[in-house]
Amino acid sequence: MNLPFRPSPVILALLGFFLSCGALAEPLAPSPVGACLFAPAHGEDVADALQAFIDANPNRTLYLPDGTYLLSHPVATPADPKLAVELRLDNFAVLKATPDFPEHQPLVRLGGIHPANDIRASGSVYALQGGVLDGSGRAAGVCIESGRETRVQNVSMKNVWYGLKILRGANNGSSDCDIRDVNITGNRQPGSVGVLLFAYDNTLTNMRIADCQIGVRIRAGGNLLTNIHPLWTNPGDQYDAGIGFDVGASDTSFVRCYSDHFTTGWRFRKGSDRCVLDGCINFWYSSSPGRRHTALRSDGPFEAMVTGMWFGFRDRQAVNTVLQCGAPGGKGFIADPRLYESNLNDPADAFRDYLRGTIHGVGYPPAGPVLRVPRIDSAAALFGKPPALPPPGETASAPKQEWGWTFVSVTNGVCDDVCPAPCGDADLSYHFRCLHDAGGLLVETVVRDDDVATDTCPEGSVDCRSWLDDCAEVFLDGEMARLDDSRKDGGKHLWHGGEFVLVANGAAQSNSSAAPKGYILPDRAFGPDCPDANWWTGEAFVLPGYGHAERLYIPWRSMGHQTPPARVGFTISLQDDDNGGERDHTLYWTGNPAKPHLDERAYGVLEF
Repeated sequence: MNLPFRPSPVILALLGFFLSCGALAEPLAPSPVGACLFAPAHGEDVADALQAFIDANPNRTLYLPDGTYLLSHPVATPADPKLAVELRLDNFAVLKATPDFPEHQPLVRLGGIHPANDIRASGSVYALQGGVLDGSGRAAGVCIESGRETRVQNVSMKNVWYGLKILRGANNGSSDCDIRDVNITGNRQPGSVGVLLFAYDNTLTNMRIADCQIGVRIRAGGNLLTNIHPLWTNPGDQYDAGIGFDVGASDTSFVRCYSDHFTTGWRFRKGSDRCVLDGCINFWYSSSPGRRHTALRSDGPFEAMVTGMWFGFRDRQAVNTVLQCGAPGGKGFIADPRLYESNLNDPADAFRDYLRGTIHGVGYPPAGPVLRVPRIDSAAALFGKPPALPPPGETASAPKQEWGWTFVSVTNGVCDDVCPAPCGDADLSYHFRCLHDAGGLLVETVVRDDDVATDTCPEGSVDCRSWLDDCAEVFLDGEMARLDDSRKDGGKHLWHGGEFVLVANGAAQSNSSAAPKGYILPDRAFGPDCPDANWWTGEAFVLPGYGHAERLYIPWRSMGHQTPPARVGFTISLQDDDNGGERDHTLYWTGNPAKPHLDERAYGVLEF
């Protein structure tokens, strides 16, 4: 028996609701209950129809099922809460630009019509979720133009001029947008950009960006970026202008963000003060012979606060730079970085002036102890009289307490592998201290030595084999390069420090590759005819019944600095000659016993 078909009340209600949402282009597959659907039109331009669909359905969630939707011009959603809609695309719903789409215009303009500044009315939070935006090499992805608290989520953008642009928001430039789980693939053209931020107070989370010359360009502050990963994949002729994060505003925070193989990881333009980078990554996935790889570039003084960054320079075939500054100074810092220092090869690298904490390098020795160096008004005032002897009982068991000096003996110092260790404190031990003024570093030693010998170097000479006599040697890594051999590359690194040697009788070691600065006497160094060229000075004293003492003053410019740096690498050694002839003992404050005078990696650090 044939029974008549009678639709259920639910089916009739759904059918009436779909019809109220506007005409459908064709029958649709099953869809969410209570939804307004717009169907693809199989190769026809639907830009006008989709815009009419948006305009006709205020305060509705509008669904676009899987399929391709050709657009010849942008579509815009309202910012006014009374008219706002949410566009929700299925995973394989594609908005695709036609060949005549206006070049560089976005496919979707969120808040592009009916502007408003309202967070209290229902409908103020509108969104674009899901689907694919295909710019066909002509169009951009999404532009957020008005309103506040707009959301873009789970969207994939392909072949776009730019992926996401957020213009100045309705609240005095604040947009308060929330962007997450967005994938952007550009069109590999010069000038292509993944994200452009011209608005304040946005959060961007979990984004991957490729095929763009600039990953993220920021021109407004107060933004928070978490797990944003721009990846360089553009042609090589665009590489020199590639930037992972181009920052031109202050107070932006980057958390676990990742610049992948861009020639410049982060560029901080003037005005980008107080930016914070926490646990971020700079990495280069392949060799780029002859190219420059710069992790952090500051157009002016460095102001960013960088903590726990991984600097992944692959090898030394490129010119690898942690930090390039356009001007000295700034209140920024780089704390506890992780990097393979052996891959650094730019002697102008400025990052050590801003270094805090410890450099963490796989297979790389940590730096030696850190000494904080007090500031004095003038080092010249100390010259002319020997340093005071340490008080009784000042030994290795009670070093530098109130006296302010560091004690070095055979029990806590470092001996090299050439000479035997001293026989005890009376044979060779010493105190040293470091001070600084506006012009340079002062190092003083008071040496316990039961046999003072200066038979090799004539008193007053400035070119002798100083290491064969009783002498004090100061080793400086002025640029904190921490090389395994300070004399590599023809000794050019020594012009940022090197070795400064003063014999117990006042002779100086000055005319060698290990000490390339010119020694002058103190009365000239602190007198009216002080030379403009690089120089250093010092004086020595024999202390009858005790040993000898030395005082060395080394100007900042002899380390490559015009003003006091934040820190320099440093160690000191005393050579001991007993009974004349060859040296008998050597004792360093800190160092690598195999080559303590050459291996800067094991030097200590002076902080000013």
